[in-house]
Amino acid sequence: MSKLKKVISFLLALLIRFFILFAASVVIWGFVYRFEFKVDIISNSIFIVNVIVFLIALIIHLGATRIFISLGYTTKYIFNYKKTKNKYDGYLDYYQEVAPTHKKDMTYWLLSSALWLLIAIILASVYLQTKK
Repeated sequence: MSKLKKVISFLLALLIRFFILFAASVVIWGFVYRFEFKVDIISNSIFIVNVIVFLIALIIHLGATRIFISLGYTTKYIFNYKKTKNKYDGYLDYYQEVAPTHKKDMTYWLLSSALWLLIAIILASVYLQTKK
């Protein structure tokens, strides 16, 4: 694939996620704030959605969900002992099989939510400066 196509596909994927986060922010704005048109309320609705998405995407991107692998192994070991013992010699074998699937590329979500967080922070600072 040419470099231009890669850039276009990257921007398109980023734009799609950007609009998904926008739609989620509008839903929060409508349900929680009843579409009240104030800068602080719009900033809050954008911030609520995007800080959650950003933190979850960061956890997944860094592979921090691996902390729960031991819980999954213990549960399988207790409730399905024979199958787990036959398939894996121990926790290390289970970890080596399962761990690579716990790190995903969340670049698009991180970038789009970071952009929305930046917009929310700018709106909040505008609100705070006009409130004086």
